[in-house]
Amino acid sequence: MNSNQFKRNVMRTVSARMAKAGLHNATRKVVGTNVLHAIVGLNTEVGALLQSMQPFLLGNQMKPQWIEDAYTPFGGVSYYVMMLAKSLKLKIPGSGKKVKLVGMTKTEGLLALNNMSVDLLYHAMAVLQGNAMDFDTLQADVSNIIGVLWPLMFDLLGVPPAVVFENYCARLEAAYPQGLFSNDKDEVNMALVAVHDIEMEQIASLKPVKKAAEPAEDAAAA
Repeated sequence: MNSNQFKRNVMRTVSARMAKAGLHNATRKVVGTNVLHAIVGLNTEVGALLQSMQPFLLGNQMKPQWIEDAYTPFGGVSYYVMMLAKSLKLKIPGSGKKVKLVGMTKTEGLLALNNMSVDLLYHAMAVLQGNAMDFDTLQADVSNIIGVLWPLMFDLLGVPPAVVFENYCARLEAAYPQGLFSNDKDEVNMALVAVHDIEMEQIASLKPVKKAAEPAEDAAAA
């Protein structure tokens, strides 16, 4: 079968209506939107982590620069794992614990993290096929990810997750309105208002602009 025939056969099986219906059902509530957002974001960040660790995964001896480069993607992975844990009402382990991987090497831990993150994408694909979101299975899968992520951060970076969180929040703080991470409630509320205004401007820019009506021929002639 040539490429053009295969392409035609693929497109004949794609149902945009079913995908739209599935997304509509899943995103009617904020929790569904957050879960889908986090699944896509998590896989993006795990991909970035594997890229930063690629020389190590290929068998080279770990270098300090690779460890330094892994802080940001580890923070990104943690960001979306926290989003999933909060959305799915999962208990989060303490961030100061120095826990090492058990029963697997660092390489196996990285690959396991990737495999489990990809498994979450199958939940997203099921939604695009019109199925309801399986929260029970998602809870179990995310719990397994947390069980690997916490010790993997300590084994690879040599620091507890708390240090990774602090490093990533420093990056977030530079990108968001001042005061968002303050302990002062008034400063936080003012920052949240600023964030809301920015989001509304961005949403408005995404809306299609209506094309201006063409002037009538006789009006133009006049």
